[in-house]
Amino acid sequence: MWDADLGHYVDPLYEQWAAEARARYRNAARGSPGETESPWWAGTKAGLYAFFVSGPRNLGVGAFNAGREAVYYVRDVGAVGADAVVTGTGALVGKSWSLGVEEWSQVGRNNQPSNPNFWSDALTNAGRAGLAAGTLGTSEIAFGTYQYAETGDADAFQQQMGGIAAGNLAGAATIKTGQTIRTTARSNAPGAARAPGTFAEQMTPAEAARYQQYWQRHAPQQVQPGTGRLDFLRQSGRTGRMESSRVIYDEFGRQRYRVDLSDHMRPEVHSNPHLHEYQYGPGFSNAGRESVFNFGQ
Repeated sequence: MWDADLGHYVDPLYEQWAAEARARYRNAARGSPGETESPWWAGTKAGLYAFFVSGPRNLGVGAFNAGREAVYYVRDVGAVGADAVVTGTGALVGKSWSLGVEEWSQVGRNNQPSNPNFWSDALTNAGRAGLAAGTLGTSEIAFGTYQYAETGDADAFQQQMGGIAAGNLAGAATIKTGQTIRTTARSNAPGAARAPGTFAEQMTPAEAARYQQYWQRHAPQQVQPGTGRLDFLRQSGRTGRMESSRVIYDEFGRQRYRVDLSDHMRPEVHSNPHLHEYQYGPGFSNAGRESVFNFGQ
């Protein structure tokens, strides 16, 4: 029909449809309830929900299910083994004995002995488990990605990733615990080196004894003639403290004077410093005659 305002022919049905479509789009952009959402808003909401709500929830569910499955599987192995022993024992005595074990794990429930493909499915499960352990879960990530591409089930994919993460964390914790136990056992073993507190404690007992004797030795009484003076440091075997001395030698290399820069923690006997003098001559031993002089007394 002719529209005088527009100055051209128009189709009333088309114009009504176009006006309704524009109204729906404007309402969706504003988030009005009961209206069709725009693609970008729907995608944004879905992404936020997956990141903050469904993603963490599914990861937690997957981690919990993986832990429960591991516990159930260990239980099933023990229970089925015990049932086999009881059944075998009963067969030997002509009795039909059984514990009536029912599997708890998902693997056990999905692969009953009545399954015609029991052994092939069991080998497949064992192979997947071994491959997952050897690749630190990488193979299961690839398998889960393939399943997600086939089914589009995001929840199942996220739960599987949560189980893989929990398995890796549990494995890391187990390895760390084993290392700690092994280190503790070695350190507590007889003759094991103790944690280094001092340099001597890192040695064997024989080495530590030689080390202690070295530091507790006194300044030499005899040195190469011409030495003249020697500054000496030793550890007192009585107090455990380091003590320094200055030693003067005569022309024959014999100790003549020694100034100890310590009272040896016996102030009633020695001053700090104090002097040791050695005299040599007829009637004296080879070590000479020692005299001690305190200063300030």
